[in-house]
Amino acid sequence: MTSRTVFAATAAVAFACAVDAQIQPVAPVDGQLLPIATYTERQIHVLKDGKKRRAPTMKFELHPSTTFTEGLITVSDISPDLDPLRNATPAERAKPDAIHFRYTAKVSSDRPLSDCYALLTFSNEGSVGTHLIPIGKLKPGALKTVEVEIPAQVEVVGSLHVFCNGHEVRSNLHPSAYDPQAYFAELTKSGRGLPAAELLNYEDVFPHVLSRDGQRLASIRKRDGKKIMFVYDLASMKLLYQEAVAQISQYVSSPVWVSDHELAYVMDDSTTEDYGTWRLKLLDVATGKTESLLDDVIDIIESLPSRPDELVLESYTYRSGSWWEHYNVHTRKSSKIDEPSAGSYFFDREGTPRLMVRIDGDERVYEFKPTPTSRWRDLDDLIKQPGLKFNEKGANLLDRVADIHSVGPDGDTLYISTRLGSDLFELAAFSMSKGVIVKTIAKHQKYDLSTSDSGMTRLLFAKETPQLIGLVFEGQKPQVVWVDPGFAMLQKSIDRALPDKVNLPLDWTADGSAFVYFSFSDQDPGTYYVFRPLEGKIIPVLKQGERLEGRTMAKTTPIQFAARDRSMIPAYVTRPPEMKGPAPLVVLVHGGPMSRDSWGFSPLNQFLASRGYIVLQVNYRGSSGYGAAFQKAGLRARLDTVVLDDIADGARHLIAQGEADPNRVALVGASFGGWATYMGLIKYPELYRAGVAISAVSNWRMTLREDRRSGYKLSYSFWRSILNGPRFAEDEKFIEPTMRAAELKQPIYIMHGEQDGIVSSKEAKLMLDALRKTNSHVYSRSFPRASHSEWSYDDRVVQFNEIAAFLSQHLAPTANAAATPPATKPSGEPAGGNSTGTPATAH
Repeated sequence: MTSRTVFAATAAVAFACAVDAQIQPVAPVDGQLLPIATYTERQIHVLKDGKKRRAPTMKFELHPSTTFTEGLITVSDISPDLDPLRNATPAERAKPDAIHFRYTAKVSSDRPLSDCYALLTFSNEGSVGTHLIPIGKLKPGALKTVEVEIPAQVEVVGSLHVFCNGHEVRSNLHPSAYDPQAYFAELTKSGRGLPAAELLNYEDVFPHVLSRDGQRLASIRKRDGKKIMFVYDLASMKLLYQEAVAQISQYVSSPVWVSDHELAYVMDDSTTEDYGTWRLKLLDVATGKTESLLDDVIDIIESLPSRPDELVLESYTYRSGSWWEHYNVHTRKSSKIDEPSAGSYFFDREGTPRLMVRIDGDERVYEFKPTPTSRWRDLDDLIKQPGLKFNEKGANLLDRVADIHSVGPDGDTLYISTRLGSDLFELAAFSMSKGVIVKTIAKHQKYDLSTSDSGMTRLLFAKETPQLIGLVFEGQKPQVVWVDPGFAMLQKSIDRALPDKVNLPLDWTADGSAFVYFSFSDQDPGTYYVFRPLEGKIIPVLKQGERLEGRTMAKTTPIQFAARDRSMIPAYVTRPPEMKGPAPLVVLVHGGPMSRDSWGFSPLNQFLASRGYIVLQVNYRGSSGYGAAFQKAGLRARLDTVVLDDIADGARHLIAQGEADPNRVALVGASFGGWATYMGLIKYPELYRAGVAISAVSNWRMTLREDRRSGYKLSYSFWRSILNGPRFAEDEKFIEPTMRAAELKQPIYIMHGEQDGIVSSKEAKLMLDALRKTNSHVYSRSFPRASHSEWSYDDRVVQFNEIAAFLSQHLAPTANAAATPPATKPSGEPAGGNSTGTPATAH
């Protein structure tokens, strides 16, 4: 009497504000998630319009409910057996259908109940599991035995929840309402491994902004289903203002100080009757009053440094389109600046658009205004320096020599990254009036100073003068460099006070009397601090990792290893905190490929390391940040050569060092990293035992076709060049996962968001169809609301827990652990049959 067992069946659990609630199993029918009325091993029926309807799949989710049905259940004689195979041989334990957990209990009711079913909760390695059990009728006082056998490891057993008429029945285990989110968090605490629900549960914070006098601090945070404005008095650290300004789904811009006691922000002020209404709001912190200033404003671009109460706004109406305007919040006077066309714009310190970048077919084009009142001109027309250019076609993006950061405070200077005459991007100043680079500001002997391709170079300017006073860039770790000697001394002070952290300045006053810092490390998701150097105070404002205090975290170490051609390849290794002997290895492959892995706090790294896995992140050749030659070495070669070889060489390096178990290595990657996962399993079957591919490219021809169909000519042109253009037809048989699917024999788990606009979910379906012809170890999960990189908190919790359950089985330390049950059916198809105890398509 078992149903499908799913670790992380809390899947799309909407428990963000589920205090004083209880659990409600729901299933999809006609596009709606409806309460489950009855459950058998083969069927789920839901309640719709007062009638029972059969659900088309065995898929279910857990949502909060505020209603108990009448009755009282008594659960007694609970007997969980966490190791029924205690006397079995290793070979018997490794069988896919071996029973690893057995649970029995007796239930009785105080009144007649029909159509009852139960939900058993448990956890393993920090991942939540649930199991539906049919019960049927209950008679008053009569005992009924509930039995469950599961072919999966279970560490902690939770409660048995009984349901009737689609709602939970009160029981001796849960006699009153409870918070499901807290319940599941408690369930995972005593198990092995850090729970995904805790690692991913950050408080979503808008930038903290200081008032100009440094006496107040404002931020907007997402909490309890709302967006809440917080304002602190920094002298006393008294909370001056705390108010919900919007629902969680409504847009709110970052707040902007327009005086020392007034904040402006934009919000979606829509109602059911008045949809699509966006307004500029003004909060007077002194009085606590908020007023609406202007309709149809969709964003605050900036506040003018010399006149903080004058805002540069972007406005929009369906009838008039977009326009920019200057608006004074005190005089209420406005003046229209311009009507932008499609593109991205850079403004000068007077709030005038001076530079734009737009996509013209397959080319990225920069235009500028020589003076604030002149017309737009092509930026390349004024260049007088040989070899320098800004415009670039998609096919030549790898060979570009310049990227633009911002318009300098003088209105003539462009701060750019350039590798004209160099392999590495350097930070430089370009004069629009002279048409040449007038100064090299900063360079590094190993790393690019750039914002493109995931580079995090950021320029730091004085608040009231046009002076560049510092920058942030990324090497092995993010680094802060102040040009201003006074600010450099203050940075040393905070680095001494907060050692072994990356301390990033977010905001500061003109006189340097107050700073906002974000301090983080590989073991700490970060804390926002206010630093008041004249008083010697460092004040914590918001600690992101407070819920993780007392937990042992893994360290992430930058390394280099020699590839097979003796090139040195940078990477990061996250080792389990209590590592003893060779451990199973998970190689996380970043996407892009013009991107890179970075040092810092990674929830997935910590999640895996806490379960005993070493995590390796290779910045393979093709990654950004290490110079043109390094990038081109990977991307100008056929894709299945250097990129895949560097990743494999990294894994072999850890094996040779005695750190990684050579028989327990898995690949996990997303997007381009998902493609590398497919291809790594195919090219190196002796090295990798299993893989997880998320939002993965599986068919380059389809990717190119989707780019062309969607009008993404620049992207199409770029990828066409990476795929060797006219040689693509010749190379396709080597680099196309769908064409080589028959070679992929290892267990593979494919996850994809149905709203993915970058890599179509059709590619996942295409790969699944190809794999299932020859591979019986294929698992899949579709996420209906997820896009390419935007996944909800609930979906990410599911993703983590599914990865853990998959790896737990397929990297098990037994000789025949790779033996797996038949492939599950694609998401959306009826699953049927008994549980396999492994990640499955239907929930």
